[in-house]
Amino acid sequence: MQIGAFAALCQTKLSVLRYYDREGVLVPAYVDPVTGYRHYDAAQAAVFRRITALRRAGFSIAAIRQMLAVNNSDAAVLALFARREDELREMLSDLEEAKAMMQNQNSEYRFPLTLTGEGENMTARTAPISADDIPAARDAMDNALRGMRYQRISGCRVQRTENRGEVRLTCRVTVLDAQPHSVWEDTDLPFTDDPSVIGRWDVVGEYVHRDDIPESVFSGTETAEEGLEVFSSLYFLPGGEQYWCWGWTRGKLLCRFGDSAYVCDYSTERIGEARYMFVDWKSYEYRCGGKPVVLLLRQHDNAVYTKESLARHDNIDLAFTDDPWMHGTWRAVGLVTAPAVFDPAAKEREGLFFSEVTFSPGGAVTSRYGAQTIAGADMQVWTKGYILRKWNSTACACDIRVIDGVEYLFIAWKSGDYIWGGREHLYYVFRRASS
Repeated sequence: MQIGAFAALCQTKLSVLRYYDREGVLVPAYVDPVTGYRHYDAAQAAVFRRITALRRAGFSIAAIRQMLAVNNSDAAVLALFARREDELREMLSDLEEAKAMMQNQNSEYRFPLTLTGEGENMTARTAPISADDIPAARDAMDNALRGMRYQRISGCRVQRTENRGEVRLTCRVTVLDAQPHSVWEDTDLPFTDDPSVIGRWDVVGEYVHRDDIPESVFSGTETAEEGLEVFSSLYFLPGGEQYWCWGWTRGKLLCRFGDSAYVCDYSTERIGEARYMFVDWKSYEYRCGGKPVVLLLRQHDNAVYTKESLARHDNIDLAFTDDPWMHGTWRAVGLVTAPAVFDPAAKEREGLFFSEVTFSPGGAVTSRYGAQTIAGADMQVWTKGYILRKWNSTACACDIRVIDGVEYLFIAWKSGDYIWGGREHLYYVFRRASS
């Protein structure tokens, strides 16, 4: 699931998850190698709860990282707890709670649900809840379903119970696969114009079903959600021109990512004083065998933007300075949020998009991205500490570090998130293959 859904499941903020990622205590289960989108597995919610309990007990991030690194070995974990108990007796109650959390990695999601049926006919039903608490109960039900790898695929039907003031919620659900799959749909569609959608559209929120959208969103009395972790606005350029991962033709948003491509139908509607777009959004759950959800956008303007005007540009006019240490071929072994969180003992990542780079004397550099090789002074060059990519006007910092006697090269990965999304970049990690 995307970081926004995982944050809802854990009842935390996106900033907390990004901090844990930077510190290496809870890294995403999957990061798209091109866009840098973070995705988490529902099972990682148990890790988040253990981290929360440990922090509440007074453990530092460094200590938590150490505890997680020993794979919850009883002797090692209990020794760390004992030391902490000696230091902070007054926090004993929180420590006991944290110890229980560490020893119970498979805690159940406590929201009461009953699942019946199979396949497309599977339904979920809640225990009786207060009729005044339906939105909160629906959110709690969604979190519980995600934790069990199910997806709600319908609106919630409200059923009255024998007790006045109580209701049950019933909905259709589907089973999700444990891992996402690559989805390749034909996005090379003929262009049909729709001048009314040209311009900027801001993300209001992502909803399982249109019935979940509060009326207050359209009345203007409720502020928009924080937005998806990967983007806060979409731009529809004249002629359907593609920028970043996005293109379009009438009624269809064309999405092209590093390991997937798909078509999302859209419709527009004027509600009140604003114009809204409803996108059949093929989210992370869709790639796990689920159904599209509703991505709601609000039109910000009908202005004409260009791919060039939206892009972020670095200074690439740097003189060549040789650095013999960079010479040679380097092969990718990982992708991290920061060099400090790289673990040389971790298993090397396979199938990385940016897979190889060769630095030649004089400033020539050759990079391999997927099946594509980019070379030539008109495309990119290098100087000490940087790859200067002329083809997208980015200067990617290069830093060589020796870790446990092995040379590693960290290259700033400035993808569309950086160029068009205004976000921080990731780092590809390379190991020397030849001098």
